[in-house]
Amino acid sequence: DYDKAVAAAHELTRKQPNEPGAFNLLGAVYLAKGDNPAARTAFEQALKLKPDYVPAQMNLAGIEAQSGDRAGAQLRYRRVLEREPDNLAAVLRLTALLGRTDESLRLLEGAWNRRPDSVEAGLALAQEYLTRQNNAQALAVVKKLATVKPDDPQVVRALGVAQAGSGETANAIATFRKLAALAPQSPEPWYLAALAQGAAKDVRAMTESLDKSLAIQNNYLPALVAKV
Repeated sequence: DYDKAVAAAHELTRKQPNEPGAFNLLGAVYLAKGDNPAARTAFEQALKLKPDYVPAQMNLAGIEAQSGDRAGAQLRYRRVLEREPDNLAAVLRLTALLGRTDESLRLLEGAWNRRPDSVEAGLALAQEYLTRQNNAQALAVVKKLATVKPDDPQVVRALGVAQAGSGETANAIATFRKLAALAPQSPEPWYLAALAQGAAKDVRAMTESLDKSLAIQNNYLPALVAKV
């Protein structure tokens, strides 16, 4: 249980009083227990021992973001990125706090340029482009991802969405059908295909796709609404 885990972590800090990892572990146990003040104290002790210790900095940033201290969290994520520019978790969490800003776009583009094989980085950048209605740029990113991860459901879904947003309706429909084959238990692929078919004014195909979506999950709300 948590009390035993806390006791074991405290014992580790007694044995390794100068090791920041021991205090970071203690903080993580407290965090899992839901005791944020105690977790913060442990993480801060880790940083006293090693001011540039990234795991503790990340954990403190998470606590501050959760408590509503967005500025404090952003500052900590920036400190992490000063030390580790390739830290994708810090980039994604910082951009989530920043929202749709020029800085967010620069950070995501930088992460993608450094890690062009990263599905997480590519999808985050593609979503940012889609949010900004830069559909062609989103599609270009996802197409590159699809050459690396052609059967990754997340990538296939993003490809279909980007194709639909770029007016490539026929390609989008084919991509969503592929997604349906990759994720046969999910009602969403057929619903997405139906949306693309509706955009193409193919009412019959749209209805068939909605029926397939509801055959998988008869209470799937998006498909039910689309059938009204």
